[in-house]
Amino acid sequence: MSTYMNCKDMCKLFGLSFDEMDTILIEHGLKSGELATQTAIDNDYVRLSFREDSRPFYHWNLLKISELTGRKLLDEIGFHFKDVMLYIQVAEQFGRDYAILLATHAYDEVPEALKNEVHKRVDREIIGDRRYACEKCGRMTLWNVKGFCWQCMPDDPFVRERHDCEVAVREAAAQLATVDWGTLYKDCNLKPMDTDIDLWNGAVDTAIDSFLTCLVNPSKCDGHLAKIIVDESYDGQVIAEFVYSGYEEYGWERCSAFLNLAYRTVGDVLTKVVT
Repeated sequence: MSTYMNCKDMCKLFGLSFDEMDTILIEHGLKSGELATQTAIDNDYVRLSFREDSRPFYHWNLLKISELTGRKLLDEIGFHFKDVMLYIQVAEQFGRDYAILLATHAYDEVPEALKNEVHKRVDREIIGDRRYACEKCGRMTLWNVKGFCWQCMPDDPFVRERHDCEVAVREAAAQLATVDWGTLYKDCNLKPMDTDIDLWNGAVDTAIDSFLTCLVNPSKCDGHLAKIIVDESYDGQVIAEFVYSGYEEYGWERCSAFLNLAYRTVGDVLTKVVT
């Protein structure tokens, strides 16, 4: 993480002039004249390197200097966003998907209170919005058929079957929401939250969109078809669901766990629906 930077760039982040920053460093015994003190080097306030002509060059510890100034960064979220993006750019030599995986480790030094906002900005920068706006109703979904969501597909011969399946799925989902999610919490190492019902309902909506858009006749779904949809949809959907459906605050692991359960639940229900 780039928590070390030259004095000029550090001043910009704190909104201080060079002279103001110089005064702070001198007052705390970290700088004498143009040079950093040995105390500053020994206590990791600064890192010393040398130019080709042997002149000293300093990179100051942004986090430790922040404690001295008593000031927050002018754009703290933006700073950590750029830091994580730099990490990802280096990791991208291993491939896009691997870069996204590696990016999770770049958040270790991001303050806990800022992680959600930084994660949101990074994910949107990397992934881009993959949702579609239905040409008829304008609903944003991750699936469509020729520009229409499954609810608005013109001349759909299985419109009745699709709606019947939706009713059956929502009944099953509502029933599951009334029981304890103890197994899910235990398997995924999660603690219950009052907002889990909202996350569950949103995850079910996404899973319904996936199945009822992909299946020609949803009432004829069998175990094989259900498995294909789950396997090919879930991994990509969880990223998009997390980023664009307002679930960032719940955290990646919780969102992933509930979306996985929603996909399996919808698949199980549709394989049992009889016309």
